[in-house]
Amino acid sequence: MDTNTSHLSNEEMEQMMSFLDDGEINFDDATIEGLLMGSSPNVSAIPTTQQPPMLQGFNPMYPFMNPGFFPPHFNQGQVPMEVIQAQMAQLAQMQMQLQMQTNPGQMSMPMMGMPSFAPSPVMYQQNQGMVTVKSEGQRQGSMGWNGGEMQRTPAADQPSTQLLAKLQSLHQIHQDEMAKIRDMQKEVLGNPQRSNFDALTQEQERVKKAIDSEVAALQDLLSTFILSPPELFKTIHLHQHLLAQNMQLELYHLELQQLLLQPGMPTRCYVALGITESPLPMVIPKGKTLEEPLCVKLMTGVNVNVQTTSAVKALLSLDNSVLKTSGKQIESDEEKLDDFSRVAKFHLKFPNGTRMTMATVKFGVDIQVVGMPRIQAESSPSHPFIVITNESQYEEADGILLKTDIFANQANLLKPWPLLANKVQRHFLRGTRQDSTKPQRFLTTKELAYLNLKFFDGHTAVSMHAFDEFWKWFGKGMQKIRYQRHLCSMWQHGLIYGYVDRDGVNAALVNQEPGTFLIRFSERHPGTFAVGYTIEDPDPEARVRHYLIRAEDVYGAKKTLPDFLMESPQFTKFLVIYDFGSGNPKHRIVDKELVLEQYGAKRTALEPTSNGGYDEKL
Repeated sequence: MDTNTSHLSNEEMEQMMSFLDDGEINFDDATIEGLLMGSSPNVSAIPTTQQPPMLQGFNPMYPFMNPGFFPPHFNQGQVPMEVIQAQMAQLAQMQMQLQMQTNPGQMSMPMMGMPSFAPSPVMYQQNQGMVTVKSEGQRQGSMGWNGGEMQRTPAADQPSTQLLAKLQSLHQIHQDEMAKIRDMQKEVLGNPQRSNFDALTQEQERVKKAIDSEVAALQDLLSTFILSPPELFKTIHLHQHLLAQNMQLELYHLELQQLLLQPGMPTRCYVALGITESPLPMVIPKGKTLEEPLCVKLMTGVNVNVQTTSAVKALLSLDNSVLKTSGKQIESDEEKLDDFSRVAKFHLKFPNGTRMTMATVKFGVDIQVVGMPRIQAESSPSHPFIVITNESQYEEADGILLKTDIFANQANLLKPWPLLANKVQRHFLRGTRQDSTKPQRFLTTKELAYLNLKFFDGHTAVSMHAFDEFWKWFGKGMQKIRYQRHLCSMWQHGLIYGYVDRDGVNAALVNQEPGTFLIRFSERHPGTFAVGYTIEDPDPEARVRHYLIRAEDVYGAKKTLPDFLMESPQFTKFLVIYDFGSGNPKHRIVDKELVLEQYGAKRTALEPTSNGGYDEKL
């Protein structure tokens, strides 16, 4: 940035810092972390009377975090540590309670039945597979998890459902408030009056505090409750929309504060380009178009009169040492902004793999403002993704993204089990090619309880090491469902019983007639299916048998799992599960021919088998 266009005098800077110390500008923890990590919203700001430079990385709400904003001798733009510590302490208190503004009163988190989660980091020590919690980062209150048993209540009565509905309602209220703030700001900027200025400043700060609290509540929601897929989808999208509202509000706020911080100075031009909707993080196959778009929105201050814009361009951000190929790295990388909404939607396609390395995209646009030369704005990076060139890479790639999504590469932190369960659910729905808004077959509460008990010993906080062990098993099964012929359809229609141990299989089958069977994932052989089936035997404990499906059973020439099941005379009636939406699926018995013929299953002779720990033959 050309520092000659953005300097404040020492007196002006002291006034700004005094303004901050008086509590007029409030930090939120996500913003502080983002700023310190270099991932803050990127905003362009220039005086209208100056030649506009290329401006990237300028934050309108917190200009003192941008080194180029200061004279060279002013501490290199660093914020005093005591300021950050004071604001962090303020936010630690604020995050414990959501101040929801309603008419006429307020509703706090305890009234919503929302448990609180202590904000201090949870450190752990690993010793021969044991995890020792060292700090007080323990969950307070019930989060629907007790000794491996999920406590289910009707959906409308769930605290998570109530809170999410309240947050969605508040988001709509903020839409109206933002429109009123814009109208008020036009009036104040056109005819500055101290009383109107103070009233508008207070309104902006009130709305910003409310949005910050709601963003924190959504983050707590993910860490405290295991959400249903529709709730999970709504939570993620609401979070994105609230962050977009916050970015717009930041633009308004700084534009207004210029009247106080730089009285008599030319009006600055504040613009920001933000990613408002994104399906990332996710694994993207090479040459495949993203089905869900990335949406980018141009936001401006009130006094910015945009005349024209260029097409928004997507830019791949990846270490050059990783990207060996030359030529175009993104196809469908340019889109026009809608004239009314100023939103551009991208269905990106990547012609090259990223060599198992996470990449991001940024978006840039040239803007022509009335009476000014062209300026440029650039978005913050997107969430990460990995482009794979072969289906065999999917398991590893999604494991990298999921672990980063949960732990952010902080190996010494424990994370709440509900957070991991929600993230796994989202990745699982993508991995099994399902619509996240209305999936046919998601991971049920019983299956999540099984996974928690098997891999995390029923703990409510989990380590990265335990996650790695979990993914070695779970990732292989998800890869098989995604890519092996017919398995996605069989999973979605309840023909694969799913994640259950032997005892669960025995309980489901013990009272069924001989020949009844179900398919599950083997506990000891990752990515391998086992068949539980019943035989005629007077001893109830001997009536249920188990067979491990070998690779040669299903990987022969044009031979699939339905073929194997069809050719096995011991399997006659499928135990199918259905009614997933209730959270408590039901069973029904169906003749196997009725469900397997749709997959073109054929009957052939079955060879004897030998599998340690399972039946040696059928």
